[in-house]
Amino acid sequence: MTTTRWRGPRARWLLPTVGLALVTAACGVRPAATGPAQPSGPVTLISGVVEARPGCPVERPGRMCRPRPVGDVRVEARSLSARVTASTRTRADGHYSFRLGQGRYVLVAVTRQVLPRCPQVLVSVTSAAPVHANIRCDSGIR
Repeated sequence: MTTTRWRGPRARWLLPTVGLALVTAACGVRPAATGPAQPSGPVTLISGVVEARPGCPVERPGRMCRPRPVGDVRVEARSLSARVTASTRTRADGHYSFRLGQGRYVLVAVTRQVLPRCPQVLVSVTSAAPVHANIRCDSGIR
């Protein structure tokens, strides 16, 4: 096996050339914005509760179980192009709220496990009036 040593004029220009190439490649590159885009113009309060149903293993016709609040779940408001516009976390009692500008959005409860399964909820913001949108999830209890 032979080893080539980098000596002389070749070694002197190699390091500055590589450094210049790296600096040039990085010019103009900026990290993407980390937070969701803020709405421009008037905003509306969107609020609701994320809850899982049924809340107990055995429901009887005369004794319906109350839904179980789903706490510490991320709720995202996505534009119809699937871009996250705003997000928040539910409180322990399942309540959430955030503000959105005019438009149509899909609310998504992002859970970290398979259950509960939560449907996407479509909301339209057309005025400054508050919008109440509950997200009713399937607890998986049968």
